[in-house]
Amino acid sequence: MENSEYLSSKKEDNLDNIKVNSNKLAKINKLRNQYRFKNMLFIIGIVLVTLIVIICVGAPLISPNDPLKVDLGKAFLNSTNKYPLGTDQMGRCILSRILYGGRTSIFIALLSLSLTVTIGTFIGILSAVSPKIVDSFFMGICEITLAFPGILLAIVIVGFLGPSVVNVMVAISFVSWAKYARVSRNLVLSIRESSFIKAAKVCGTSHLNIIRYHIIPNIFSTILTIMVTDIGSTILRLATLSFIGLGAQHPTPEWGVMINEAREYIDYAPNMIVYPIIMIFLTVASFNLIGDSLRDRYDGDTY
Repeated sequence: MENSEYLSSKKEDNLDNIKVNSNKLAKINKLRNQYRFKNMLFIIGIVLVTLIVIICVGAPLISPNDPLKVDLGKAFLNSTNKYPLGTDQMGRCILSRILYGGRTSIFIALLSLSLTVTIGTFIGILSAVSPKIVDSFFMGICEITLAFPGILLAIVIVGFLGPSVVNVMVAISFVSWAKYARVSRNLVLSIRESSFIKAAKVCGTSHLNIIRYHIIPNIFSTILTIMVTDIGSTILRLATLSFIGLGAQHPTPEWGVMINEAREYIDYAPNMIVYPIIMIFLTVASFNLIGDSLRDRYDGDTY
């Protein structure tokens, strides 16, 4: 009797162990599939971004026509051997203008974002290592800047300075730096009391060297992830400002300018507006895929 009870309890324990092990195995397989899926998205994003950058940088070599050449006799042509995507209202090659427009959009976005990240990170680190009154001053400015919708504030700034590519870069940097300042400040505050920082101070390391060799390397991955993700939104802001006439100006080939020019002919020549929209979508989606994957990798969510 006692043996049968012992055997039955042992069987129940074995069944419980099997259930626990099966649940663990199911969780491991789920995490593994999630990792593979996110890794696949990361590869897709890298491939798309690489292709887009290559064809845009190599526009002078692979574009079939001059993007600025006007030929009114060939306006609104459909796809031909000479004009693979047709022509616009001025007889200009749409494919050539898309390729050169990608150079303009991506270059301005990267330049604007680099300026934004540099200014915001510098202010954030300075705020974190400064006295409380300085920290409160910078964070107050950040709160005021973040209180306004970014695109509306950019429109106001460009409207005041005048429409141009340079002024758009200034406006985008002005409305975006506060996020990087606040993120970098919080990161510095989280590691400022770490043991390796205290050890560096005990060894007599200067504040500048602590920032250069200990703080910046530890916040770099997070800032880089946010920057890569923001490339897509920066391209969208640039296209929006160009679309309403505040960014790149006619006849500069730029995706927002192309959409603005094509909206009057959307019923007659929809190809004029479809192709630049597709390029904006693919570019923004590709950078977002890379940014999301980097965030998951650095946060350890996929492991």
